[in-house]
Amino acid sequence: GKMQGYPWWPGMIDNDPLTRTFYYKHANSQLPDKYHVTFFGIQATRAWIGKKFIKVYNPDDKEDQLKYDQRKSGKGMREAIAMANQAFHLELNDRKKIYGFKEQGKSV
Repeated sequence: GKMQGYPWWPGMIDNDPLTRTFYYKHANSQLPDKYHVTFFGIQATRAWIGKKFIKVYNPDDKEDQLKYDQRKSGKGMREAIAMANQAFHLELNDRKKIYGFKEQGKSV
C-alpha cells in the first residue's frame, strides 16, 4: 500500500480492530472505496488506504516498485519485504493469525 508522503510499503488487507471490517464503501457505491491495511514491519501499523493506492505484491516480480524502494529505504523495508515474502505463501487464516494487526499489536 501507499500512503501520502511514504514509499510503497508491503502490507496486507486486514480487519480493522475497531470496526472489524476490512473495507469501506460509500452508501452509493457498489465497490469498496478504501481497504484497511496492516503494514509489515517491526512495529505494527495500519491505515485505511484508497483502492488506487493498493496493489498485489508478488515476490517473484523482479520489476516490483518495492524492490526499488527497498534499496532506498534500508533495513525497515528489507524486514517488511521478508515478512511479506513469508506471508505470501500462507493460507489466509494463518496469515491473519501471524501478521494481522491484532496479533502484531500483542508483541509491540
